[in-house]
Amino acid sequence: SKLAAALEAMGMGRNAIEGEAHLAALARKSDSKTDALVRWIKAHLFQNGALRDDERLIVFTEYKETLLYLTERLQQEGFDENTLRLLYGGMDTGDFEQVKNEFEDRDAPVRLLLATDAASEGINLQDWCRWIIHYDIPWSPSKILQRNGRVSRHGQVRDVSIHYFRCNQEEDLEFLCKVAQKVDQIRDDLGSVERVFSAAIESHFSGRKVRQSDLDLWVEQELAASQEKKDLGRNAEEDTRRLTE
Repeated sequence: SKLAAALEAMGMGRNAIEGEAHLAALARKSDSKTDALVRWIKAHLFQNGALRDDERLIVFTEYKETLLYLTERLQQEGFDENTLRLLYGGMDTGDFEQVKNEFEDRDAPVRLLLATDAASEGINLQDWCRWIIHYDIPWSPSKILQRNGRVSRHGQVRDVSIHYFRCNQEEDLEFLCKVAQKVDQIRDDLGSVERVFSAAIESHFSGRKVRQSDLDLWVEQELAASQEKKDLGRNAEEDTRRLTE
């Protein structure tokens, strides 16, 4: 796949991640995406050179290898095993619950959670966190909403900020960023248009490029059709009720 090829090109393929020394070497590599993440974290989670007490951040990635790479890099930037924790698929259940509970504990030292989509379902993290960064953007619109829903949910009392990486020089990343932003705009109606997003993503990565204007039009048409079905359903229910009264 294109994503797998990109990871291999960065020296981050599954077979290449062997031992802490190799991870440390990866972390010392300078790539613009990770550099941008580090700058954002330093600007928002640090104050006067120290971690703030009132903010926390979740960074979502697609791959465990990316979590390990980012861990090594961020440990060079002022984090340690107490202030930075990981959640990923395949963890021991007890360890998974411990990390989750620490992130939900106001008095725990953890400030940054690096997570794969294993942490995007059934976990409520809104009490002390309002920031999410998608280091990688998933192809599935549902996954985007599931990730965002960890903090953008009932009980959140602060404004939530969701961030996606984009790059005008990387067409695939730019396209996925636009899809993610569109998904977030219509999150309440995603069920009725998810197939449109899925078809657009499949088309794009099959070489049949999709213009933003076309995607917007398809979504609007599907939403309109869905609303018409809802209206027809309500009218039918009202007609049935009147006939049986």
